[in-house]
Amino acid sequence: MSDKFKNSGSWVQNYFVSRGQEFCDAEHRDPSQPMPSGQTTQFRSRYNDSNHPVSSGFLIALLYGGAINPMPRRKTRRDRRNRRRVATCRRPSLSRRDRRNRRRGIVRRILQEDILYFFVVNLPTQAEIQQSVDQLEHLMAPNGAPAPTST
Repeated sequence: MSDKFKNSGSWVQNYFVSRGQEFCDAEHRDPSQPMPSGQTTQFRSRYNDSNHPVSSGFLIALLYGGAINPMPRRKTRRDRRNRRRVATCRRPSLSRRDRRNRRRGIVRRILQEDILYFFVVNLPTQAEIQQSVDQLEHLMAPNGAPAPTST
């Protein structure tokens, strides 16, 4: 039993390596060129293959073994709805990604999480700092009367 447990670590490692390689090959493969027959990774089960419709991320595709994939149906429904919207002089609906980006401001679209940005700025001089403090004190004083200075 302990040998099986020790071997399971290598099996999991090999599985993730082969799945990652298959995913990378599918993403970066030129569709005009055929895939060499010896280079494809063979999985024992369709549930292990990341390119199989079962692994699309939909529960119904998982339950029915990939026979039902809701994405094409969803795409045709969206296209039909957009054609009706254009026919009635309305603009087509935005994709989920476009709606999400529309809500976010320009800074959030440009700056991403988990990235360390290095900004170089000029520090203000003492005169500029004093001028800003004076302006703030003037604005904070009641009725615009000059506030007493502490200098």
